[in-house]
Amino acid sequence: MKRVKKRGTTLIEILIVFSIFSIIASSSSTAMGIKKEEESISANDKFINEISDILTFGAMYCMSNKTIGNIYQDSKNRQIKLEVTKDREVFKIDIPKGYKVSIKSGNSNNKIEIDKDGVFRHKGSIRIDGNKNITNISIGVRVFHVNINKK
Repeated sequence: MKRVKKRGTTLIEILIVFSIFSIIASSSSTAMGIKKEEESISANDKFINEISDILTFGAMYCMSNKTIGNIYQDSKNRQIKLEVTKDREVFKIDIPKGYKVSIKSGNSNNKIEIDKDGVFRHKGSIRIDGNKNITNISIGVRVFHVNINKK
């Protein structure tokens, strides 16, 4: 009996290999989509944490140095800055591309004022629009209270 050498591949073998590649491709593309969303969320959370840090640092700095401070938005340089008396810049954070920030305060110049005791002088809020998220940070008067609402 002669053996016939098998040439090429059968249709079943091709379908099995194609199925395996399809499963691998679909799972990796799903994982990549999840990874991108996580990066976007973490970038948003990082920026919110930086704003919370500047509020906390501003209150502590003004209290320990017995000085008055202002937190405001520098639209020209796309930064949020903490400035103390005599126009000395102490702390600043960059506003990421694609983000819109608006600072509202009870005073006319929309600066968040911190007195020598480290407390905020006026009610205020910071609105952050970025990465499909809207976050409002509310600032209380005469108390160190920051409330963060994400939508």
